[in-house]
Amino acid sequence: MSRLLTKPQIDVNGTVIFIVPNSCTVTYGFGTKDVKAQSGGGDVVRVVTSHNIEERIGCLVIEVFSESDNVNRALDLLESNETDDLETSFSDQGAGISGIIKNASIINDPDFKYQADGKFELQFKGEIVKRG
Repeated sequence: MSRLLTKPQIDVNGTVIFIVPNSCTVTYGFGTKDVKAQSGGGDVVRVVTSHNIEERIGCLVIEVFSESDNVNRALDLLESNETDDLETSFSDQGAGISGIIKNASIINDPDFKYQADGKFELQFKGEIVKRG
């Protein structure tokens, strides 16, 4: 029986990050393909495909609540020298799906909301996702 992906566990450098439910998005980073036709004269056509390797980047986007532990952890990651060499992993064991993004960086400058239901977003980009 197939299962919906609903309960991901997010780890950044081995530390579990608690996220807002239903806020995890993963782009595996296969990149787009371009398909073109070459003409051989008349009705003779040959198809040529190419990968846009500039888009071969894995991406993980999560939303977390603006509570002190999450804000401090995010600030520690942003201030440390490790922000360009993070290992970010995700898994949904109930569905048997997992992956790792190596050499990841936090690419956004989060807006930390000081309010009762405050949340902020963290965007990680790095190598193409390796399925686990």
